[in-house]
Amino acid sequence: MEYTLARKQPEILGQLCQGFYLLQHQVAFNISDFANVAYFKFENRWVRLYFEPNIIFWGEHEPPQEPENSNLESMLVLVNLNEMNGIVGFTLNSIEYGLKGNNVFASLTFEGGKCLVFSHSSETDTTSIRC
Repeated sequence: MEYTLARKQPEILGQLCQGFYLLQHQVAFNISDFANVAYFKFENRWVRLYFEPNIIFWGEHEPPQEPENSNLESMLVLVNLNEMNGIVGFTLNSIEYGLKGNNVFASLTFEGGKCLVFSHSSETDTTSIRC
């Protein structure tokens, strides 16, 4: 199994992270997709990272906005992580991509050693995050 980097990685290595948000999917008030989309701000511009089965997408984007939901059973929720220790206010040192079993991942390492790992399951079409 292989993965594809569908869009060119933005020029963000060596840049200071100025913002971090996650867009999560919830079903019946339970989180079903912890990191549907990740938004980062570098050099006063926003980029987003998201996944499809075996595909990693990057792209410049407008600032994240609170989604509009039409019901309580299935909704998108914007999570502000600007106060997460070791991310905002720190320089992005490296990005690594790869496969582990049926999961494609992107690992972002910041100065000071904090690492965010996004892992997308092709079986469930969901993305988890760990640090």
